[in-house]
Amino acid sequence: MQIWKEFPIDNRLTISSLYTVSKRRFPENYQFEGEFHAFYEIVYITEGKARIDVDGTEYKLHKGQLIIHSPDEFHTLNSDGIPFEVLIFSFNSSPLPISSPVFNLTDYESQQLNEIYEQAVGVIMIDDCQVIGINENQAAIASIVLKRLEIFLISLINDRSSNEKYNAKTYNYFRIVSAMQRRLCDATPPHIEDIAKECNISISTISKTILRFTKHSAMEYYTILKMQRAYECLQHGMSIKETAYSLGYIDPNYFSKVFKKIIGYPPSPEKICSVLLEFTKPFLPRFRKPALKFVFPCQFFFIK
Repeated sequence: MQIWKEFPIDNRLTISSLYTVSKRRFPENYQFEGEFHAFYEIVYITEGKARIDVDGTEYKLHKGQLIIHSPDEFHTLNSDGIPFEVLIFSFNSSPLPISSPVFNLTDYESQQLNEIYEQAVGVIMIDDCQVIGINENQAAIASIVLKRLEIFLISLINDRSSNEKYNAKTYNYFRIVSAMQRRLCDATPPHIEDIAKECNISISTISKTILRFTKHSAMEYYTILKMQRAYECLQHGMSIKETAYSLGYIDPNYFSKVFKKIIGYPPSPEKICSVLLEFTKPFLPRFRKPALKFVFPCQFFFIK
C-alpha cells in the first residue's frame, strides 16, 4: 500500500484584508502633509510625476513606478510640477521582504495591476476609496482579486531579488518571521537563541536580517508583530482582556501600555475604528518634523 507523505510549502505572502482601493488624479500644485497607518500600501504612478517623502527620505517617481509603504511608515504625496494620477491599494498582509521600496514596472506588470484594479472595483463596494463590502454574489471574485494581488506582489519582489545572495537573505527573513509568529501567543518573549536554533542560523544573522528588512531589532519586531495581531483581534470584536490573555499577557493593563507604545493609542474598541494620531508618538522616533494631526480610518474589510 502506497504511503503518501505531506510536504509543507510556506505560503510566503497572504493578504487578509483590504482598506482602500482607488485611482485618483491630482493637480500640479497638490500637496498632502502626510500620514502613517498600521497596514501596507502600494502607490503606482499611472500618469505624470510625484514626490513622496518616506520617513525623511524623498523619492521622485514618474509614470510606471510603484512604491510600497510599510506599516507605521510616515509618508507624504506631492506633485512634482505637473498633474499626476495614482493607483492605490492598501491592505493587511504577512510581512513583505522589501529591500528597496521603489519598483519600475514593466508594461506587462503595469497591465496586470490595472486589470486587478478594474476587477476589484467591479466586485467590491467602495465609499470614497475605502472598502466597505462586497457586491452581492461576488465573494468568489473578490477572493480572486486578493489572490491576483498576492501573485503580483510575490512576482514583483521575487523578480527584483534575482541574485542568489539577496534570495538567501529573503529566505532567512521569512523563516525568522514565521518562527516569531508561531510564538505570538507565548506568555514570555522567545529567546533569540531558540529562534536561531529552529532556523539553523546564527544569532548575529537574525539580528542583521531583521534590522535590514524592518529597521528594528529582533525583539522589537517581535513585539510589533504581537501588537499587530492584537490590533486584528480587537478589530474582530474581542475585548481588551480577551486579546491580552490570547497573546499571553497576564496583566491587561501592561498589555495596554505595550499596545499604546507600539500602535500609538490605547486599545480602546472605539478608537480602533477612528482615532486621532499625533506624529510625535514615541514609536516614530525617526520623524522630526513639526507635529501634525489627522484622522486615521481604521476600518478594513476581510475577504475570505
